[in-house]
Amino acid sequence: MIETNSTCRMLFSGGLTINPDGRIILCCVSTQKELAHISDIDNLNEFYNSSLLNEIRETMKSGSLPEDWCFSCINWRKNGERAAIDDWVKLEIEWNPDDVEYHTINFLEFAPSNICNQNCAMCGSVYSSKWIEWDNDAIEDGLTFRFKKPWHSYVTNFHNEVWSMDDKDLQKIYDVLPNVRRINLKGGEPFADKRNYDLIRHCIKLKNPPVIAATTNFSTIPNEIMDLICDYPKFRMGVSIDGIDKVYEWVRGASYKQTIDNCHTYMKKSGRSPIITSTPTLYTLYSLNDYMSEMKDLGFKALQFMWCASPKYVSVEAEENIEYYNEKHRKFLKTYDQVEVINPENLYKRKYDVNINTSHIKYWIEFMNKKRGFDIRQYVSELSKF
Repeated sequence: MIETNSTCRMLFSGGLTINPDGRIILCCVSTQKELAHISDIDNLNEFYNSSLLNEIRETMKSGSLPEDWCFSCINWRKNGERAAIDDWVKLEIEWNPDDVEYHTINFLEFAPSNICNQNCAMCGSVYSSKWIEWDNDAIEDGLTFRFKKPWHSYVTNFHNEVWSMDDKDLQKIYDVLPNVRRINLKGGEPFADKRNYDLIRHCIKLKNPPVIAATTNFSTIPNEIMDLICDYPKFRMGVSIDGIDKVYEWVRGASYKQTIDNCHTYMKKSGRSPIITSTPTLYTLYSLNDYMSEMKDLGFKALQFMWCASPKYVSVEAEENIEYYNEKHRKFLKTYDQVEVINPENLYKRKYDVNINTSHIKYWIEFMNKKRGFDIRQYVSELSKF
């Protein structure tokens, strides 16, 4: 056990995560070990009060985080970084007291499938069905390093089929919705699975509709879902945009202009600005200040920066001069105004990892160049050293 000075409000206050493969985990970063599979659970609220979950709560009450379930947060705190456990208090829900006898699920993260319409350079077939064919191509090209099990996950980066929750398991989620105060729709791409349209329609009819948050690539948006999310008063929109122009199109494989146009259409129809979410990688590291300036000029009001934990061969931690860029971003943020920056530490607290295999970086860039049809190094000259 690693000593810590707090317990996780996610587990004490009604939070649970269900991945596209149906595996239930404590939260979105607790990916090294599953609690159960939804197909083996009859009632989610009863499972939430099972001996397994209560045992984990007791461990946390004693002042420790269990390594089997909380390795990511333990690791972050060891490195002096902010952990996910410290961020759950930001959610727009009323937390239950820690000492209740029966815990009710009121915050649910889930994805009914891994159906997706993009194959982003830092993703894979576990979370994107569009990666299945390309991952098979990567195997044929001998890129076996891609499929080793990451340090933080119970699965490899490869899955050779579309994952889709069946109706019986999906009903188990519907059964707990009357008490849920917030839903985070995960993917795949949330708007590529039409069952999420039905879920939104169902929630709006509830006596107390929950906040629904979704992070979408927004590259293609049918009028049906655009109308739904604009009319849902408690909808919180996040849009993944990594890089600008050709860098974006290489990283995410979609039209930059179309994505921006869709964002502006949403802003005009809903009267709300989406949170623009970026996961800095080697491909976007060198132009992040220009990226932030562009997002501001485009009228967006909030930027959120995530951390790319894996795969390591796309991580900014492969840059040996990372401290230079950390300082560059830190200085830029001091004068960056009119836009809320969420998790800014992910721009300037990364460390060089000498153990990252630079040949993997090179091979992956060459593979993606072939798939995209152009060389990213034409637009990011700093990558030439790899």
